[in-house]
Amino acid sequence: MKYCPQCGNENRDEARFCVRCGNRLPEPQAEEPPAPPESLPEQPTPYAPPAPGLPHAGVPPAASPPHPHPAPVPPRYTYGAPARPATAGVPYRADTGKKRKAAFWVGAAVLLLAGLLVLLSSFMPWIKGPFGFGSVSGMDFVTREETRMDNLFFDYGDGYPLFSGLTSLILGLLVAFLAVVMLASRSKWPAGLALLFCVISLGMAGTNLSSILRGPEGADLISAGSGIYVFIVFSLLGLAGSITSLAG
Repeated sequence: MKYCPQCGNENRDEARFCVRCGNRLPEPQAEEPPAPPESLPEQPTPYAPPAPGLPHAGVPPAASPPHPHPAPVPPRYTYGAPARPATAGVPYRADTGKKRKAAFWVGAAVLLLAGLLVLLSSFMPWIKGPFGFGSVSGMDFVTREETRMDNLFFDYGDGYPLFSGLTSLILGLLVAFLAVVMLASRSKWPAGLALLFCVISLGMAGTNLSSILRGPEGADLISAGSGIYVFIVFSLLGLAGSITSLAG
């Protein structure tokens, strides 16, 4: 309640003028907030040791020793690129295919050379006449009319079997082709087939050499030409090359 300072009449708190004399009533003064209590001085917090396994506040945790057998980190895969192995200390190298030993490459190269020389022996002299005249090559048994065989591959005249140059030509092509496949694909399976063809080639060359050296009666002056020896030597070399490739 407000009291008029002039007439002493009692007025309501929200009244601004006295209802009796009209005198202006004084505004109520705002109460000052109570002063905050005096703060006590800070007391030092007593030290409490940290619980086992938990680091103390403000103190960095001690580095734990590395585990003797760390768990492997799984590789991260990126679209369109091979997975990079996460092996520490080992430089990354993308997989470039099968790794082969030097013996594989040497054997394949020898096999290629052997196939080409067996092929070439078909055009070299197989039979030499008296004093080196009248030589007949392996392909002459296919192309020349006077020496042509009936089936172009094999003849059994006078009890002496003889294979024509067409057989060595085909075998040389097959061996050379398989060697190229080996070099291109880095695979060993062509060496197994080449080994079989080299065995067949060696058997044919040996049969031809035996038939020429024995020869029919009256052919004492006939001798084996250089083509037969090339046929035999490089069939043996192809045999060794295919075995070397299989071992490498």
